Amino acid sequence: MQSSLLNIETLAAPTFEPEPGSITWTDSKVAFVELCYALHATGVFDNGKAGVQRITANLAHHFGLEVSNPSRVFQEILSRKKGRTVLLNRMINSTEQRMARENM
Repeated sequence: MQSSLLNIETLAAPTFEPEPGSITWTDSKVAFVELCYALHATGVFDNGKAGVQRITANLAHHFGLEVSNPSRVFQEILSRKKGRTVLLNRMINSTEQRMARENM
């Protein structure tokens, strides 16, 4: 009986250790939340029906992160003085630079 309780507890308490061979998120958690909200806004999961909390939880688990309150982090992003889309802008610039190098 005790072993089944341990199994239930193990399932209920998510682990945030990445699986061997997986990739890990190495940027800030704020950048991660920015990306999750952008993915939600563009509707790229489940034909736009996946909620932002579900997207964040799934990706956080995959990348070995623990993000306790993404909506609070998003509120911080909304209050940024110098641009709200820091990660997305960096991604665009990096992608455009790579495309320019590939075109040479």
